[in-house]
Amino acid sequence: MQRLLSILFLLAVSYFVTGQTVWMHPNAGQWDDRIDYKVELTNGEMYIEDNGFTVQLTDQLERHNHSEKAGEDHFHEATEIVRNHVFRMRFTNASPSGEYEVKDKSSFYRNYLLGNDKSKWVSELYSSSEILTKDLYDGIDLRYSGKSGNLKYDLIVSPNTDPSKIQWRYEGQNELYLDEDGNLHVVNRFGEMIEHAPTAWTIRNKKKVKVRFVLEGNSLRYDIENYDQSDTLVIDPD
Repeated sequence: MQRLLSILFLLAVSYFVTGQTVWMHPNAGQWDDRIDYKVELTNGEMYIEDNGFTVQLTDQLERHNHSEKAGEDHFHEATEIVRNHVFRMRFTNASPSGEYEVKDKSSFYRNYLLGNDKSKWVSELYSSSEILTKDLYDGIDLRYSGKSGNLKYDLIVSPNTDPSKIQWRYEGQNELYLDEDGNLHVVNRFGEMIEHAPTAWTIRNKKKVKVRFVLEGNSLRYDIENYDQSDTLVIDPD
């Protein structure tokens, strides 16, 4: 049996519709080529890229929905200001292969007939609730999953691979801090995104392993106590 180290972080944000599958929509040339997958949020979009993700938030959708409920005219005052906020997460010194393993495709597909350039029109694109980025670092894969109604990612570390090489940083947030429970708060102008503190245990021996986030400025890593590397180790935010 293959032995892996699985590190899971839950992106606990209010930007997803609670209880529904989070679908990741692939980029086949219809968007900027830095985007690999797009995730729709209740007040913006999240772009999955080869070495992290970008979150773009706006109150434009909220204002539009409010106007529709109130029966207001769609023509707004020229002085009305739409607020936006963009922040990013990047894995440090990552060297992803650019290859994705796609699982759990949707039963539906989308057509993208954007603009007048027909060469960029794409049809019958199926979405997915789980994707795996191969070799984010040598021997370490990155998996995103939206099956739980929230988007979570986990890092799968192959045997004899040092997990301490995994480091990441945030850019563009208003504030970044760890609370007393070890949860990471990424504060933006509309609220915050929370990465829950992970817990860890070995599969075969069912032994708990201590793990925690370490925050240094805008950069993060995790500290894992010594464990039997012949056993599978799972680090889970739940």
